[in-house]
Amino acid sequence: MLKRDIVLLFSQGVMELSWLIAGASFIMTSAVHRPFPLFDGAVVFLLAVLLTRITRERGLRVIWVLGLQALGFLLVTSRVVYSSYGSHFFSYLNPEWILYFLNGLESHYDWLGIVILVVFAFVFWLRGVALSRKTTDYTLVCSRFDLGLSVLLALFLVKFLLLVKGGIQLKTPTTEGMIYPFFIFGLMAMGFARNSGTPLKGFISGYRGIGLFLSFAGVILIFGAGLVLFFMPFLQAGAEFGYAMLKSGAEPLGRVLVCILRFLFAGAKMRSEPPAASFQGDGDGPAPSAEGASQGGWLEEILGWVLLVFGVIVLLFLLGLGLWYLVAWLFSRTPGEDRKSPGEGGLSGWFRRLRGIFISLGGRLAGMFKGCRDGLQFFHFLMKWGGRSGVPRLPNETPSEYGRRLKNRFPPLGQEISFIVDAFNLEAYREDPADDVRMKILRQARKRLLH
Repeated sequence: MLKRDIVLLFSQGVMELSWLIAGASFIMTSAVHRPFPLFDGAVVFLLAVLLTRITRERGLRVIWVLGLQALGFLLVTSRVVYSSYGSHFFSYLNPEWILYFLNGLESHYDWLGIVILVVFAFVFWLRGVALSRKTTDYTLVCSRFDLGLSVLLALFLVKFLLLVKGGIQLKTPTTEGMIYPFFIFGLMAMGFARNSGTPLKGFISGYRGIGLFLSFAGVILIFGAGLVLFFMPFLQAGAEFGYAMLKSGAEPLGRVLVCILRFLFAGAKMRSEPPAASFQGDGDGPAPSAEGASQGGWLEEILGWVLLVFGVIVLLFLLGLGLWYLVAWLFSRTPGEDRKSPGEGGLSGWFRRLRGIFISLGGRLAGMFKGCRDGLQFFHFLMKWGGRSGVPRLPNETPSEYGRRLKNRFPPLGQEISFIVDAFNLEAYREDPADDVRMKILRQARKRLLH
């Protein structure tokens, strides 16, 4: 089963790397005319898988896991940038290549290439982290295969459109060569995931079921592809006609939409002021007062300030709440198989263990020199003796039940065990402390148990 999981993980890794490298090479070649560093891209992917595997289910805090992931990502991303834009006169460990790299960035194409490299390094890292989490789920493997197949088909369609419509021929041999390992290892991964954790099945003689399924799927695929190719000119004409109708129908609504948006977001500032009325004549009509306009102005200003203060308060509350949950999540622990108690690890944990050892040794030495002074201590000694003898006391077990179980396990010592249990019951429940005679009998019983 372990070998099958290793083969499944390897198959999925090659499948993921195939379409990732194909996409990165195609975009780098078409955008900045530089090759993508294939080896360094694979290192980014593999390091993400290894780091996630190592830190998973260790009980580490989230902030430590994120710190390790960020450090690893920065290291491999710098290596990717060095392989593409660094000078080969300086080694990667020599920091002078950074100065050479910064001085060599002169055009916008160089900055575009850096952005593309960093983005694809981040995508490689995310896919590596996703791969290391669930590797045996058949549905997840199929979804990853579908994603890679969609990316490859999109790349070939873009290349075909550039060649047909624009007359641009892109030479991307890496992209074309990645399709073969993608299909080989992708189908292998789906096969291993399909049979993972299940026994081998006995098929019907002649593979009748599989033959019927493949025949039906082939007929449907060929028939559907033929229909699509046959109706492609009509579909293109219908799409162009629908686009023209939509554009012509939505054009008159554009001005109305712009006016509505201006009214909603700009308010009264975007409204056109009405022309001032000229009062000519005998002056019989009353002159317009400015009080009405001034009242509307200060009312809008007050409402604006109220809304602004309310929005700031809500924004601060949301920011504080988000910061609280972020800090709590960062300092929480990841799930682990062996969850340790707080303070168990580190230097304080070692001091705590050392202190516990000294306290235990001191208690044992005191017990050896002082001995047991009452029935409670004798019963405590009996529980320790039973635990060392392979018969520990159960959580819900009474002293009498524990004594009977010890006597069944050690019949020659039944009388001594009964003495200690009876003394405990008398002292604990009847409040009858042991006298000198009973203490002498208990010491003899303890001595017999020790020897």
